[in-house]
Amino acid sequence: MNKKLIALATVVIIAGAIFAIYISLLPKASGIERYMRIPEKPNDFSAYSREIWGGEFVELCDLDGGYWKQPEFYGDSWKNAQEKFYDNPDYVMWGVYGQGSIPREIGYSFKNLKKGDEFKLCTFFHNGFGVWTYQGFKLIPFGENEYFKIEITPNEFITAPTFPVFEDEWTKKIEIKIIVKETPPKGDYIFRFNTQPPSRDFSREATKQVLKLEVDKELYYQDCLKYLKDTNRCEYLVNMREKKYVDGGNYQTNVSPLTINVEVL
Repeated sequence: MNKKLIALATVVIIAGAIFAIYISLLPKASGIERYMRIPEKPNDFSAYSREIWGGEFVELCDLDGGYWKQPEFYGDSWKNAQEKFYDNPDYVMWGVYGQGSIPREIGYSFKNLKKGDEFKLCTFFHNGFGVWTYQGFKLIPFGENEYFKIEITPNEFITAPTFPVFEDEWTKKIEIKIIVKETPPKGDYIFRFNTQPPSRDFSREATKQVLKLEVDKELYYQDCLKYLKDTNRCEYLVNMREKKYVDGGNYQTNVSPLTINVEVL
């Protein structure tokens, strides 16, 4: 690889807005220990967060999961959700669809960019806060042309529920590689990404795999019963919501989950 990256012009880290559809079902209930699967927060989490949000630290592909698997990593979107769904959870509201990512916009400047050069970056794509479904997504790039090719790894994936507890794989590291097919002329190039439903085969297999997962159903049931004191309603709630897969890409937001601006000098 012969890459000449002269300047990283701008990195705009914007919290992923959380878009969700909720279905009104049951009365309000208090929560259980919702963060049991969140890794221990590094002692220097605040320092890293400061530099990432300030655009000074951009090597996100090398960032340890102890940082990006923290809900606090997602800034204001988490602050807004924490009180609504976790500090004072409401079982009336069932989060079915929702998504977010960080960063959402990145800018690079290159000089002497030529055929065969490539560079990669990472974004972190997460299930919406307060969502009790396993969602399947496919990321689709827009902006490829005769000069640039884009590879996304993984380009089809599942995000796990964030409610009643944060489950493993609630957030995913997505690697994006931009490959120079032909030496581009000077100018600005914009690449945007949207979500779509995964392939039908992927979704069918995902449904099977989700149904095979071991979920502490009794824990959810006892928590519900503790606050609702209604056996029938709690059985209905847990049975309807547990191990549910949906095609998250069916729900479109009005904001692209990621935009990459490339300036060729």
